[in-house]
Amino acid sequence: MTAYLQELLSGERAWTAPLLAEALEGRFFTRFHPGTVRRRLLALGYRWKRTRYVPVETVWRRVKGWLLPRRYYGSVEELRRGVEEALRKLQERLEREVGQSLCRAT
Repeated sequence: MTAYLQELLSGERAWTAPLLAEALEGRFFTRFHPGTVRRRLLALGYRWKRTRYVPVETVWRRVKGWLLPRRYYGSVEELRRGVEEALRKLQERLEREVGQSLCRAT
């Protein structure tokens, strides 16, 4: 069970103790109280903090800061190219900061 728990935690997903208890129950057909899962995580050396949400407005402010004050866009096509370029630069910057590639929506 410990190996399965560590496998779950090695992924990208953010887990809570109740969600981990449900996942363990689904795999091993045994009920676990979230408090039991928390204690086990502490014994394994895991620590956690609150998840942080990043509002879309924050990303838009960064992109807008690169685009709007610096240049006048004469057409929608120019604006579209500018937004694509700014998003590409933002992705590169985030990849450098995070140290991993980010998923891209198509």
